[in-house]
Amino acid sequence: MSQLNSNRLASNRQAQRTRADHAMGLLNRATLSVGAAALGLAPIVAAAGTTAAVTTVAATAHPAAQVAQADKIFSIDKKTGKVKASSGVVTEADMGGIKFTDRADKSSNLKATAVVLIQWGGVPSSFSDAETYAARGEWESAVTNFQSAATDLDARPCVLAAARVRSIESMIEWGASDPARFADAISEADKFLADHGTDWAMPKVRSLKARASWLSGDAAAARDGYKGLFEAGKDGADGYSPIMVAEAALAAGEAALSSPETSTARELFDAAANAFSAIDSSDDGIRARATAGEEVARMASAKSLLAKGDHGGAASAFESALSGAKTSAGKAAAKLGLGLSLLGKGEVQAAQIELGWVAGLDHTSADRRAAALLGLGQALMGADGGATLAKASLQRVKAEYGTTPSAAKAIELLSGL
Repeated sequence: MSQLNSNRLASNRQAQRTRADHAMGLLNRATLSVGAAALGLAPIVAAAGTTAAVTTVAATAHPAAQVAQADKIFSIDKKTGKVKASSGVVTEADMGGIKFTDRADKSSNLKATAVVLIQWGGVPSSFSDAETYAARGEWESAVTNFQSAATDLDARPCVLAAARVRSIESMIEWGASDPARFADAISEADKFLADHGTDWAMPKVRSLKARASWLSGDAAAARDGYKGLFEAGKDGADGYSPIMVAEAALAAGEAALSSPETSTARELFDAAANAFSAIDSSDDGIRARATAGEEVARMASAKSLLAKGDHGGAASAFESALSGAKTSAGKAAAKLGLGLSLLGKGEVQAAQIELGWVAGLDHTSADRRAAALLGLGQALMGADGGATLAKASLQRVKAEYGTTPSAAKAIELLSGL
């Protein structure tokens, strides 16, 4: 590493510590709308101390040279739904729960699905450097340093697991500009599952692997990955939150629509709808997600008609769904389906209106916004003088939504313009 990079990293670590103090103050006052670390939460705050970092992944921990201070564990209080913070040295962090010992040598245990954040008391400098690179969007350097941290023999096993997960996430982000990295993310996920198979982040890593498979162009593998995650957690196994399990089934259904065997999608959407409807939570945010997820999953028939090419039948079904939609996600899903159905019928102008609404106003899903932009690009390609606008729409998918399933098709279409 050059002297210039070293100076830049030192400066960024100081800035990270300042931001961390501010973020911790906000977090202590926050009421989170999620009840599980396994939902795919990203790191929230940076280092606390010269070699600390924050992550939501862990494994069994033991005393090591880098443990210079206590860890801080943030979890959702079951009664109030608010975040509480606990300090201590994490001794276990697996699917069964997070165990830690405080300064008075008192042991505590939290459910894995209740913990939303862990601020580690000590990590390798490569971990902190990696987070700095990730914050700047320098994904290649981030991956290199996360991988270094993941094999640092002086680090605790929990930190090794955390670094591996961050490496996977960074590879997926890197894939937006270099799609070959999606395959690397799959391999990295396999390493995690082999080395940290009981870690509390295991469900999240299974989801990341399925996502990377989809982004790499293997929708069938993505379907199977999400379905396997749903099957593993549907009966309430330790470490699997109900909302994450239901969302995995929904993702499996969406991936199935893009796979050669679209017939399996209906079954998966039905399973997702039932899983969402069964969720009983005191958390307003979780209930809202479940309601929205169920509404989208109930559009299985319309989605299946569209996948089969029955554009007239799909348009009618999506119009019906739109008239009864009660959530933002449900309305956006119905409008996207209606727009694509109208496009299939050749009603280009009407299709553009629906797709434009989703691309510009849907705040609930990046995947839907990207699909709408892709549809707009396809609609404009066939319009008189629309090539320039079509190219602009497709370039937005490539530039802004490189980690969505629509990116590969957008890139393919751009190559022909």
